[in-house]
Amino acid sequence: MNGSLISKKIYSLDDSLTDIVNEFRSLYMKTIPLKENTIYIPPHLAKGYYKRVVLDSEIEITNGNMLFHKEVSMSDETKGDAYGLYFALGNEMYWTEKNTKTDWCINEKQGIVTKINDLNESCVYEKNKQYDGFNIIISKNKLIKYIAIDDLLSVDNEKKYGQYITVTQSIKRILLEIENNPYENEIKYIYLESKILELFSEVFNQLLERRSSIQKCLLSKSDLNNIYTAKEIIDSDISRAFTIKDLAKCVGINEGKLKEGFKMVEGKPVHTYIIDQRLEKALIYLENGYLVHQVAFMVGYQDPSSFSRAFKKKYGLSPIKIRS
Repeated sequence: MNGSLISKKIYSLDDSLTDIVNEFRSLYMKTIPLKENTIYIPPHLAKGYYKRVVLDSEIEITNGNMLFHKEVSMSDETKGDAYGLYFALGNEMYWTEKNTKTDWCINEKQGIVTKINDLNESCVYEKNKQYDGFNIIISKNKLIKYIAIDDLLSVDNEKKYGQYITVTQSIKRILLEIENNPYENEIKYIYLESKILELFSEVFNQLLERRSSIQKCLLSKSDLNNIYTAKEIIDSDISRAFTIKDLAKCVGINEGKLKEGFKMVEGKPVHTYIIDQRLEKALIYLENGYLVHQVAFMVGYQDPSSFSRAFKKKYGLSPIKIRS
């Protein structure tokens, strides 16, 4: 990996993206020590940049601000014994992790903490939509000096490679401080490292509080696996009207424990989670040109009017305005 924290291979099946793919790849072919490097997207493809800052062999930051002139699909394979934080500073970003067949979404309210190890991710960037992504990678060796991160993330569960985290006001403040570093020369890298450790502290505190809540709910490891399985069942068929009774029977756990445990693990009741997943999928379908009544049925609504009301309540806009 050329002495780098991670190795990354970026590719696309679209030959018209060869220039930008080569630019991205060039960022990960440099050897350490590399402090920072920025590539600017070829103007015929997009407006924007992608920046990589490597503090040392244990911490790096990437930040991309891009607006593509056409729909763009790219994938990457990332390897490394490390952990990452993913944030969106603007519009929502969606992608799929192919090894675990997991769909993820980050936005101004939620980010992700993840184990890197061996990821195969695919993302579609929509035409004329501004993307502002912010990723921080830190080595496992550095983290385990402070905390048993594997236990905290429950990465022994093969069905997950990360967890959602809430973007609190403290996390927003730290991200802005990183983005608007007031220092220059070598001092700015000292400042960045201190802010990154502060950011991970905020994230770990969330995970510890979540684990404490789960333990208070008296969930065993088997119970947790059943809850994760229930979530997977929901995600695999969001159009189906699952009930607590259905899910409990499917995964072999009593209804009360599933109800309370799901809320502890996911931060919301089963019914709310199902609605959120339906509406997040609906947004993708609408942005890809499907008609409102088609989308309503695709995500499990029998009545398009009910779907429109739920959609507007969540996003503040009617579905028809998203399509237009």
